[in-house]
Amino acid sequence: MFMNTSPEGVNQISDLVVGVYRANATVYVSPDRPYKAVLAEFGPESDGQVTFAELLIHAPDGGLFYRNFLKMPDGLWRDSCGEKRPNLGELFPAELMSFQEIEQMPLPSQVVGDRA
Repeated sequence: MFMNTSPEGVNQISDLVVGVYRANATVYVSPDRPYKAVLAEFGPESDGQVTFAELLIHAPDGGLFYRNFLKMPDGLWRDSCGEKRPNLGELFPAELMSFQEIEQMPLPSQVVGDRA
């Protein structure tokens, strides 16, 4: 997982509960422009919840858009810029809603913190 460790990013690896996280990625493409997006979703192996997500959009000019999203204890989702919304999709760029899913794939489990 590519958790932002920059002081400019609000979400930090320390915000996650220590443990093993299952991970899945979904690849999307724009129907009218050559953009691609990958949404990686992570959650504790112990339940089916998604508690962290990363979105990477690759533009045709080589530009990259990256954001991460954390589910807060109050149930709201917070993006890496600090904006909060009740639903994860409300934090995505509006253009992403027109993208089409082309592939889903499991990712290796991720370990957060010291499980000792």
